[in-house]
Order: sequence, then structure tokens, then C-alpha cells
Amino acid sequence: MFQAYRIGIVLACGLVGLASAATVTFDVRPANETAGDEVVVFPGDEVEYVVTALVESATATADNQGLALFTLTIDTGLGLQQNPADAFEDFVLTDFTFGQSLGTVDGDRIVGLGASQFSLGSALLTGVGVGEPQILARGRFLTPTTEGTFTPVIEDGSFASVVALSGTSTGSATAVAGAGFTICTSTTGDGGDTGDGGDTGDGGDTGDGGDTGNGTTPTDEGGLSAVEVGALIVGGAILATIGAFALSSTLGLLILLIVIPLLGTLGLLALGAQ
Repeated sequence: MFQAYRIGIVLACGLVGLASAATVTFDVRPANETAGDEVVVFPGDEVEYVVTALVESATATADNQGLALFTLTIDTGLGLQQNPADAFEDFVLTDFTFGQSLGTVDGDRIVGLGASQFSLGSALLTGVGVGEPQILARGRFLTPTTEGTFTPVIEDGSFASVVALSGTSTGSATAVAGAGFTICTSTTGDGGDTGDGGDTGDGGDTGDGGDTGNGTTPTDEGGLSAVEVGALIVGGAILATIGAFALSSTLGLLILLIVIPLLGTLGLLALGAQ
């Protein structure tokens, strides 16, 4: 069935035996370009993929103008029933209008994904896949619910033709398969994403910068102690008494009555300042 489908596309493409040294490399890659050659997911997750084509000439001078027809099979290697591809790219839908097929499912294989430009002397879309791989279709692989490593690839036996230099006819090309990519199903998740890049706390905040109280400690400001104040008061009283007896009795008594309360007041003020 697949062989008959391929022959039908070739005939509809209007091939007239035009030779070309072009090589078309088909590949299946992760839809996320940053994933590289390996995608790690939880068992049972879906993996988005793209099918690409790269058209190269055998010589420095181009001998073609890009892809005209493609038909290929994806061997997922995942060991469970898959689905056809989800969609073609817009340019495939509008210009590769003949024989469009998103593939027929055969277990874990997607067979006969392809489409063709219709060439009966009319101008064809040029430049497809020239210079860099170009996406043709997109889809999603279903992964098993067990851990494992799997490598979806394009099977050998793909078929391609290219737009001839005239731009209105097609030529044959050699179709080869790329390396595919690896899917790893693991209970650890999506490729080592362990959080926010090693955030282990708040940057080493271990407190409030060493604040162990209210930020102040008592300081000795050079004031007199209670003992020193008391000694001054007693000494002052003795001196006042001696001075009172040294003078006349009436004047000495007056001095005593004034000096002692004054010394007491000074002592209280000094103690209040401690």
C-alpha cells in the first residue's frame, strides 16, 4: 500500500527522468530547539517533535531549487501505539497540495507521511530546505509508563524529489535519514530541572547582622559612684562643723544650717544623675 502511494505521488509530480545530484536529509527532532539531542520526561508524558528536510547539492553550484516531494516513515522505537502527525507547516498545506498524508499508524511506526507539489509545467515553490533544515510537519510522541531510553528515527526507504533549475519541473534526489534524537523517560522529570538554579535559602541571611540585643551596651561615662557622693557629703559636713566652731557661735550655727542642706541637695542631685 505504501509503495503504491509513493508511485502515485511520483507520477503526479510529473517526473520525466531529470537527473539531479541532490541529497535530501530527513530527520525527526525535538520541537524545542534548546533540547538538543536528548529529551527527558516523566514516563507517560508526550514529547513534541518536528520532521525536517535539508536539501544539498553535490557541487558548489546548485543543481536544484529545493524540495518538491517527500514521503517517509518514522520509527519511534517507543513500543506502543502512536498517532499520526498533528499538522503540516503552512507552506506545505498551500503548495504541496497533492497526496498530503500525516501518516498511517502501524504500531509504534508512522508510515507514509508525505506530500508533493503538483508539477505539470506550472511554477513551483522554490527554496524549501535549501541552506538549512526546514520543518515540514509537527506531532507528538506518546511515551511508555515505564522508565527507559528510546530513539525515534526516520526509516530507510524515504523518497524525495527536488525542483529543477527551470523551476517548473522536478528531478530525482537521494533521500537519507538523520540521526534522530533520544527520549529518556525518568521519574526524576524533565532533564535535571531541580528548582530555581540552586537557591538554597535567602543568600546566607543568618539573622539581623549580629544584633544580639537592643544595639546598646552600658558605658562608663565617668560619673561619681554612690560611695564617692556619700564621702563628699560627710566630708563637707565635717568641714562645715569645724568652720562653725572656728567662728562665733551664732555665725557658725547659721553657716551650719545653710551648708548642710546645700550639701544634701547636691548629693541627691548627684545620685539622681547616676
